[in-house]
Order: sequence, then C-alpha cells, then structure tokens
Amino acid sequence: ALVAAVAMMPMTYMQAKTWENTQSLFLHLIQVDPTSAIAKNNLGFLLISRGMLPEALIMVEEALAENPDYVDALVNKGVIKGRQGKLSESEAALRRAIEIDPESAQAHFNLGGVYFVRGQWAQAEAQYNETLRINPYHEDAKRQLEAVRQKI
Repeated sequence: ALVAAVAMMPMTYMQAKTWENTQSLFLHLIQVDPTSAIAKNNLGFLLISRGMLPEALIMVEEALAENPDYVDALVNKGVIKGRQGKLSESEAALRRAIEIDPESAQAHFNLGGVYFVRGQWAQAEAQYNETLRINPYHEDAKRQLEAVRQKI
C-alpha cells in the first residue's frame, strides 16, 4: 500500500495544480471538454469579476457559440456590454435572456441597470420589481429600487 501511495504522489501533485484556483480549474475543464459552454461561461464570469472585460467577452461569446440560448451567458454578455458602455447591445442580450427565461432574476436586474443608467426610471422600476417578484431576497434589487424611487 505504501508503494502505491508513493507511486501516486506525482499524479496527485499534478492534479492539485489543476485545482489550485478557480481559473485554472475552468481552463482545465475547457481543455478536457472544449465544447463546455458552462466552463467557458463560468470562466467568463470570473474574468468579469476581475475586470478583464475583453477576455470575459471572448469566453462568453464562445459559450454562446456552443449554446445560443444559454441564459446565464446572455446575462454575462449583457453585463460586459453594459460595463463597456454599449447599452443597446447590453439591452439586446438581456432581452434575449428574458425571452428564453422570463423567470431569470439576474436578467431582469441587469436590464433594470441599463434603464437606470439611461435615466429611464419607470422601466428601471418595472425591472427591479420583476426581479423582486422572482426573488424577494435580492438585496441589490431592493437597493436599486429605492434609488429609482428617489429619482422619480
């Protein structure tokens, strides 16, 4: 048993490098399955959180190439486009996500953000209300709804 354990140590070390961090895990998953829309989208989400928007968009677009109706990837595309100031493209991606899944709280929330930035208060309020109908515990939507009501 000791010989087997010692023999497995190099493999264990190599696998541990794969699990070293979230990014390396998603990159490994994509290497194992290059068609994994989920891994590509999740890596895109991670890159968004790091402010790496061009790189995130590449991963999200690749996820959408694998599955054009992938709601989470459409939401991520909407977030990226919104942060890049491309509000029409953001709105289009988020509307498509809602068309596919009308119960996507994140799609409604982010569409509310597009309307908020544009100063379209009634539309923003409607999207935040819809977010809260779907998920009454969405704290960001509660805060944004209050901000909208102060603008009206």
